[in-house]
Amino acid sequence: MHQCNQCNREFTEEPLYSITDDLTYCSDECIPEEATDEPYSFEYFNLVSSYRHFAKEKKKVENLTDREDLENEMDLVIEEYKSIYFGDSEGLYYRARILSLYEKFLQLYEDVHNCLLENNEVYYAVIICWDELHGSIDNELTNFIYEDILDELSNESLYYRNLTWDTTKEDEISPSHYKDIICFKSIEDQTRFSNIVEAVFVKHQNGDNTLNKGFDEAVLEMFYCPTVKKCPVCGYWEDVDDFSFDEEFNLSICNQNSACR
Repeated sequence: MHQCNQCNREFTEEPLYSITDDLTYCSDECIPEEATDEPYSFEYFNLVSSYRHFAKEKKKVENLTDREDLENEMDLVIEEYKSIYFGDSEGLYYRARILSLYEKFLQLYEDVHNCLLENNEVYYAVIICWDELHGSIDNELTNFIYEDILDELSNESLYYRNLTWDTTKEDEISPSHYKDIICFKSIEDQTRFSNIVEAVFVKHQNGDNTLNKGFDEAVLEMFYCPTVKKCPVCGYWEDVDDFSFDEEFNLSICNQNSACR
């Protein structure tokens, strides 16, 4: 936390320093006017503005494309200030400030490059492979299974997110999807929902309805319960066991989609 020497506002952004007193300021509007005429003052103030901008943008990075776009923008600033950093105009106040902030800027660049490694958001999921079900049992039976799952779910207080790629509603479950990735924050809720699905499957497998013909043990394998996380390349939520580290991307990426290879 910093405090502006002019307006006394407390702020958390990278501070501006003035040659007049070497104290911190929140903006160039608060900087003493005489300080703006010094050598390298313009370049210094612009570098502070760039640093503040990229520090904010780092928090918005969600995927590889975001990261690469931000790195490309930062590369331009790094290149622009390289001549000042390696120059020989020693003894100038604002050049010294640029040198210090330039090194901090390079560290911010490294932080951006590594920021997606910090993304540890995972969910406990129950995945229902509707497309495979449609290929194994009658569509009418699939709909019976779906309706029974919804009926049982209505009796439970379970908060979930459907994070499958082909749904527009996170609170929707539908056999029209390729698959549903029903995600929970706790393994206890995952287990409760898994038990519901399994019970419905077993009910229809053991039923007398002629639609059950062909409903064998393999159908029970068409839902499973992994821990999932979002791939920063393709954007899909996949089983954490299907991820591996890619040195070129400096990311842990999934092995399920060709876009990630």
